[in-house]
Parts: sequence; structure tokens; C-alpha cells
Amino acid sequence: MAFSINDLNYEKDSKERMPWEHYTEEFGKADPAEIAGRLSIPYDEEKKELTLKFLGTVYHISWPDFQVTHEEDDMGFYPLEEMHYAKILTIRFLLNGAIVQGSGKYKTYREMPWGEVFEEITRVGDDKEVDLTLVASHGKGFFRSALLGSTTFDLARSSKRPLFVAKTDGDSDNIADDDMLRKLMIPTDFSKKSLVALNLIRSLREHVAEVVFVHVVERSRNQSDLESKLLNAELRMEELVAEMKLFGIKASYLVDKGAASKKICRWAEEENVSMIAMTKTGAGLVKGLVMGATAQNVTLNSERSLLLLPADEVSND
Repeated sequence: MAFSINDLNYEKDSKERMPWEHYTEEFGKADPAEIAGRLSIPYDEEKKELTLKFLGTVYHISWPDFQVTHEEDDMGFYPLEEMHYAKILTIRFLLNGAIVQGSGKYKTYREMPWGEVFEEITRVGDDKEVDLTLVASHGKGFFRSALLGSTTFDLARSSKRPLFVAKTDGDSDNIADDDMLRKLMIPTDFSKKSLVALNLIRSLREHVAEVVFVHVVERSRNQSDLESKLLNAELRMEELVAEMKLFGIKASYLVDKGAASKKICRWAEEENVSMIAMTKTGAGLVKGLVMGATAQNVTLNSERSLLLLPADEVSND
């Protein structure tokens, strides 16, 4: 089916019109053989067609007029023919894309799903039974919250698999360096769920240099109740610190009253921790709730990298 600018339903003075016309003009000027070589895709010189596989369907894209057709299959939906955003994505890929060779250092899986980003990442993670999902967040303060925004935050709230949010200042491409386990902060409310992070420490004890446990009393009936909760927290913290010392890990703790997420974020900066490792839900959370308020606020506001651990299979009983 032939495609024209009118299919995009642009208004006369739409600011979107120029980019599409610009891309099609640039595509017409481009060398299709160069595109094919750069992206390692087939090009039929006689038919003047590039061949591209997308979401399981094989498409043929004519040059220089960018007409898209597909080979017959059972998919029933062909976004490169039917969705103008997919057309724009494709033409930009052809003009500017590049094949990146793997370094051999990491095993990776590459997939190009279609739909809501966080939903598709969650689906692929479940399908492939991944051990960890890693995402990056850049910037500081308000800009970090804005950039973290929809995709990473929705992923944190929806995924039931461990999620590592690497927070960088944008000056480095290295989001998971050897310093990541230098000093871990473990927030806990002493529920079994919140102590899931201890399993991480136990399994990585040969690599973890230091741990800081933190606990915040957010509610108390009166001053006497508050003092009792603080004292009890310190006693339980001493037990956790003693266990870490048995592993040869330097350990300390912080206990205070106030808003848990604010205290955690402030302490993380004061202690200069390399990462915060916490369970997404703690005691008292409704069954089936994927992420509690404290974890949500820490995810949005902390300047430190964050490892969010699920605890669906753990009971607080």
C-alpha cells in the first residue's frame, strides 16, 4: 500500500510536517548500498529495495521513495505500513543506525518489542526469566526525577524481578563499575521481607567491603513508645552488625525517627554509600502490592544507585 504525507493527518502548519519531509528527502539522497552495508541488511539493486525484519515480519522498503510492503505471514498487524510513528522510527534507523559489535564481556539478548516500554521490558524479563533488569537514570535533583519519570518508575512499580537503577551524573558511560559494592546501605523495618537484602550480602560477602543498616521509626503512640521502639531497633541492629563482622565485613547502623524515605536519602549522601539495596515492600503492605511508598520515594529522590528486590514469596509471619 502506497504511503504519502497525507496519511499522517498533519495540519497545514504542523511542526511535525517538516521532520517527515526532511527524513524522506534525506532518504532519497542517501546511498542504499551504504545503508545496507552499514546495517548488514539485504539490498536488491535491481528492484531498488532494502529488506528489514521487524517484530517477526519481513518488510521491503523501496528507494528512493520509501514505499513499504511486507512478505505474507500470519502476524495480521504491520506497523511499518500502518503506523506513522513506526515509519519515522524506521527511516531514522536507516539513515542514522549502526551495528554495534559485542565486546564478548557480557552475554546479551536483543529484542525489539512494540508497546508501552515498561510493560514490554517486564514481559521480556518474565519470558526470559532474567535474574536482573538494569536501567540508567541521569541528572540530579528535579531533573533526575523528571528523567527517571515514566519508564523506570513504572518498571520499578510493575516488575516482580530484581531491578538495578544506576544513577549517574551523565559524565560517565560506566553505570556498573567495580566500586558498586564498596559500601552498601540496607534499609530495614525488621520484617522478613525487608531483610531479603541480607541474602544478597551473604552471597556477595567476598566482594562487599562495608554495610550500613538503617531503620526509621515513623509512627509511635507517645514519647515512651518512641523511646522503646528506638531502643529495640538498636538492639536488633547490633545483631545484624555482629553477623556482618562474622563475614569479615565492616558494618554500622543508623536509627532515628521521622519520614523513612527522607532519612534514607539523606543518610545515603552523608555516608557516601555506593548503592542502596532494599526490598520493594516491607511489613504491613497489602498482599499483591508490588512496591511500597518508601521504596517509591527513595527511587525517585535518592542520588545513589539503587537495587530494588522483590519479596513476593516471603511471608512476614
